[in-house]
Amino acid sequence: MANVPSNVGGSFPGSSLVSSSLSIFRDYSGQLQTEITDPSRLYHHLSRVAPELLDEYGGHDAERELESLKELSEKRLQEIEKLKLKLKKNNDSLAEQESTEASDTDTSIQEDEDVKWFQNGVRLFNPSLDSCKEVISKLEDKHEIMVLIASPSEIIQFLIPTILERKAIKQLTIYSSLSPEDILSFSSELSTNKSLTSLQIIHNSISDDGVFVLAQALQYNETLQYLYLNDNPDITSASAQSLAKLYKLSCLNLDNTNIDPNEVMDLMESLMQDQ
Repeated sequence: MANVPSNVGGSFPGSSLVSSSLSIFRDYSGQLQTEITDPSRLYHHLSRVAPELLDEYGGHDAERELESLKELSEKRLQEIEKLKLKLKKNNDSLAEQESTEASDTDTSIQEDEDVKWFQNGVRLFNPSLDSCKEVISKLEDKHEIMVLIASPSEIIQFLIPTILERKAIKQLTIYSSLSPEDILSFSSELSTNKSLTSLQIIHNSISDDGVFVLAQALQYNETLQYLYLNDNPDITSASAQSLAKLYKLSCLNLDNTNIDPNEVMDLMESLMQDQ
């Protein structure tokens, strides 16, 4: 008969039951050939071969204690899982909020951004006066192109005369409505400019009155080669005589205007013959 240690069961629920049952178990274990040292195995073995002993020594209480501990453990696990889910939801919500705030910030920056620099020039979209001053201070000789979009008269009358005084700008594109007064504000600088080779005033930016002032200034300009006035429906045959004086140009684009280019060409040829 195997000898079963009498001090087994210190960590097993109901270990007092197991310890007190060991001496009685020896009397009932004549056929037991394997030494039992695990209190849990001993308990289950007793419940199978000698349940009356467990009843006598409180076996059901121990079993109930085990079940109670098992239920408590399961409840704790459920609480932990619920806590994990709650934390995950909170983290997801925080991440979504941060993403939204970042998106809002990016949008705000994009809406406020009125100056875009590129390798050989700069584009200004509805710039402020301070932005224009900053652009002027940063212009270098490598910046040969300027694009001005949706700018009010005060910006036109401040910025264009200033940049035409510089020798760097070779291509100027304007997508802003120009009044005769706006063009008059830089006509002097335009007539004497020695760097500008291409001028684009396009897309509903100029009318017949503006063309009259512009043509007068360009008669004295010896550098400009390309003038684009396309997509200005307010340019009509009334501008033909003024534009004909610009026969020194290499290119005059009048696409999508209300003037007949052939009429301008005929006038140009006539003026050239008179020279």
